[in-house]
Amino acid sequence: MKGFSSRHNHEDSYAKQSQYSSLFVPENIGASMRQFDSIKHHNPILDSFYASGLGNGSLNKNRGRNFCHLSYLIYLEVNPYAPKKIHLFVKILDIELLTDISEVYKTLWSVQALQLQNELSISESDLQIFEIGQAHSLAVSNSNKVYSFGWNDCHQLGRQTPITENANGYAPITFPGEGVKAKSVATGDDHSLMLDYQGNLYIWGDNSRGQLGQGHCRHVNKISPVELPTNDSIKEIKAKGSSSFVLTHSGKAYCWPLYMDAEEVFLKPSEICLPQKLQIASVGCGYNFAVLLSKNGLVFTFGKDNQVGQLGHNDTFPRDAPALIESLRGEGAKITEVSCGFKHVICKTAVGRVYTWGWGEKGQLGHGNFSNLLAPRLLSIPITTASALGTKIKALQVKAGFKHSVIFLEDKKIMWFGSNGCIDDQCVPIEINLAHKVFFSFEFSQTLFT
Repeated sequence: MKGFSSRHNHEDSYAKQSQYSSLFVPENIGASMRQFDSIKHHNPILDSFYASGLGNGSLNKNRGRNFCHLSYLIYLEVNPYAPKKIHLFVKILDIELLTDISEVYKTLWSVQALQLQNELSISESDLQIFEIGQAHSLAVSNSNKVYSFGWNDCHQLGRQTPITENANGYAPITFPGEGVKAKSVATGDDHSLMLDYQGNLYIWGDNSRGQLGQGHCRHVNKISPVELPTNDSIKEIKAKGSSSFVLTHSGKAYCWPLYMDAEEVFLKPSEICLPQKLQIASVGCGYNFAVLLSKNGLVFTFGKDNQVGQLGHNDTFPRDAPALIESLRGEGAKITEVSCGFKHVICKTAVGRVYTWGWGEKGQLGHGNFSNLLAPRLLSIPITTASALGTKIKALQVKAGFKHSVIFLEDKKIMWFGSNGCIDDQCVPIEINLAHKVFFSFEFSQTLFT
């Protein structure tokens, strides 16, 4: 397996890998794809993949550099059948271009994603969710079925078949019990979680670091339930690297494996407690660190890695327990959204201000340099239109990719900065030109944009 023999020794190797593309996933993506397809009489997603060079499996030419990762977004913006009110994106999927080769996906990732959507569209079903691990992927349809494809060397595909490094194509996952319907999924590097509509949590994949929450690090070759030390209903599940997080509707958060110090590790779900029993509104996951947003807008961080200041406390010391970022509270900022990249964080306040901190080597902090920041710094968002001069531009949404950041503004413009498949070392926010991300024929695009 060329280039992947040491893929489990990867903790910091991510930062050294070459190019990332980013796929914005809007809500109800499948319906928009299918409606648009019925108008155009060919598959525009397929055009987008191949016009940009993905799907060729090339390791040498880096031809996937201009991957049309905004094509899905355009469908919602210009599709006359789409809802007038849109949620810009649900998440950003970072796709390492090296994984779109046959050594990882026997049939290439881009090809399998398209084939699966086309197959489902025959039965009037659509893909609603994509989750991408280190070398495996999950897709969820609006009929609540979960499909997996990619490597299966750690049982990360959830298949009751012999373990192989490369499973042959996508297939639905069969979960224990009758009538299980997936509500949401999450993927770490080599493990996955699924929450069903009955509130049951399932997990499978690699367990060499206790990722499965079973209290041990032995190999498990089946899908297992996860037992939480609470009867609270689950609101959200997240995973990154070898860590998993669960957030309940009552504002409690659970994590595993939980490293308290060099000697003590909890391999079953353990509650993460905030001071004064504050309730948690959301969880952001980085690699070996996490950010907790309380319901009253305070930000807490913890983790065993703080080498570049991603915990935001103006130092590089790790934290075993959640610690309040005092500088944000000192500025009177009520935070309403946080998002984590590999080792950087972006957040926004209730009045639309944006702060970033952590790893800045690729320009992903947006402050005009490539320095790391040990504490949050207010971001200056450039004025992009004459009509906006003299006004304060407010952010409605922020998201962090692996090594870039994205801001959705109230004037419906999108700014990004950092490095991905389209920008390199962009250290100040620039506007995304949506028109350049569409690979339609001139006649058809002109009709839609006028």
